[in-house]
Amino acid sequence: MEKIFNFKQKKTILEAIIFYIISFVIAVVCAGLAGAIMGATGNLEYAALAGAITSSGVVVYFSYMIYKESSPDNIKIILLISAIFISLLFGAIYGLFIVAITTCLANENTKTLNKSINKPKRPINILKDENTFEKDSKLKSNIDDILNESSIPKTFINEDSNNSTIENEIKKFENELLSLSNPNDDLYDYKYWYSFVQGRAKSMTLYKNQSDNDFIEESAWGHADEYSKRLLDASDSEKSNFVKPRIICYGKIYDLLKDLKNKLKDNYQAQDLNEQFRLEVIHAKASLFGAIKFAQKSNVSNHQIKLWYPNFIDDVKDSEAPFLKSIRKMFVGEDSNSKLFSIYDLTENQKNEIPFWFKKGLFIFGFFKQGKNFKVGSKSVKLNRLERSMFFHHQQFEMLLNQLPEFNKDGSYEFGNYEFFIETNEIKQLIKQYFEDNNKNALELLNTKSK
Repeated sequence: MEKIFNFKQKKTILEAIIFYIISFVIAVVCAGLAGAIMGATGNLEYAALAGAITSSGVVVYFSYMIYKESSPDNIKIILLISAIFISLLFGAIYGLFIVAITTCLANENTKTLNKSINKPKRPINILKDENTFEKDSKLKSNIDDILNESSIPKTFINEDSNNSTIENEIKKFENELLSLSNPNDDLYDYKYWYSFVQGRAKSMTLYKNQSDNDFIEESAWGHADEYSKRLLDASDSEKSNFVKPRIICYGKIYDLLKDLKNKLKDNYQAQDLNEQFRLEVIHAKASLFGAIKFAQKSNVSNHQIKLWYPNFIDDVKDSEAPFLKSIRKMFVGEDSNSKLFSIYDLTENQKNEIPFWFKKGLFIFGFFKQGKNFKVGSKSVKLNRLERSMFFHHQQFEMLLNQLPEFNKDGSYEFGNYEFFIETNEIKQLIKQYFEDNNKNALELLNTKSK
């Protein structure tokens, strides 16, 4: 080793190679130490620069020693120039390498810290994953942030005894959620389900002149509708397994939130919290009632629901889609005020008789469960339940197409109208073709009523 680093003594090719290898290792180690120091002190952005400068400094030092102590010939100049060039090139590479190492170390340290504070993340379960049901509610909150967030406002921490009471009540509530959770079954992670209540309360607001009960009814219908469409082809057993943890967990969360809200309502220091918990109570009830609505539609008995949620009272309204209330005034025809049923409210035989192209669509409002007789002049035309549903939609499609302009003044399509016209016209033509193939009297009625 001494001979390798004796710059005055002429070296063999092998010794020169060994010298370069050793100097390379020393440069990498020094660059690594410099980068690690930068990363450990929170200056990760300077790790690359520190690694490059340090490695370059090591190589320049060796180059200088070669230049200073070796015999003056051409090789020392070549060594000096090549060493400086190589130091600049590999120094930058070393620096980037150190950045990658320190970044990984930083991420691992963060994960380790999070694991020591929180429960390990569990794999997503389709029976539990509520994110797939949040399209209607437009949930924008980050679930991980909510799970790690305390319900206690920072302004209440470490203040007077009155605020301490508020803090203690909220902590009791949070501890109750943790104690109820089953660590061996992530379908019964109460804090997980509570995070959706919090997210909905933060992201959704009540409309003006809308009562709490109306909002709960509308939101509950939305949850049940989303569950029903998602599990349209699932068996009753699968639907029961799906809804059971929601009723149990949302039911308990709803009861605990009501109790917490009542404890804080007379505390003047908690006035800012009252609105927060009022909204959470509303959304907890809507989530619970949405699950109950879905359970009732899935042939789960009220007795079974009461076993899951002991405080259950069968006062959940079986109303039609809330959006129909606002659009009904536009409907035309004899069935404009007749009750429509969602596809999941039909029997299996009724669902199976519906053509695939008539099952889904932006303006498929619902279906009838019974047929009806219609008059064409002096004639009476009988429509079965499917033909009646098609006839009704054909009338609404004509009304919508007549009222909605197809083009802008410059001849271009109105935004969004292009897709609407394609879908609506296609279904309208398919309805006409269905009547031609199956009931020409219905086709005559259709043409008469369309004029």
